Amino acid sequence: MIKTDKEEKIERYLKEVLRCYWSLGGLFALVLLSLFFGVEFGEMGFIFIVLAVVWLYQMYLVFLKSKEQIKKLKEVIEDV
Repeated sequence: MIKTDKEEKIERYLKEVLRCYWSLGGLFALVLLSLFFGVEFGEMGFIFIVLAVVWLYQMYLVFLKSKEQIKKLKEVIEDV
């Protein structure tokens, strides 16, 4: 089956959005683990707390990227 240009764009943006959400899930798990170890190890846990903050920032950047991809996807779909 031959795909049109529009179908290829929709598929590409959907894959990108799914990748973003998988990344968000993984980063969220890392944040939770870092907070757990940060609390568990006391003074040495400060490093884990810093990592959790860095990963929260990464989550924010991935979320912004996913919003951008969703916006592009809507534009392609509305171009009918």
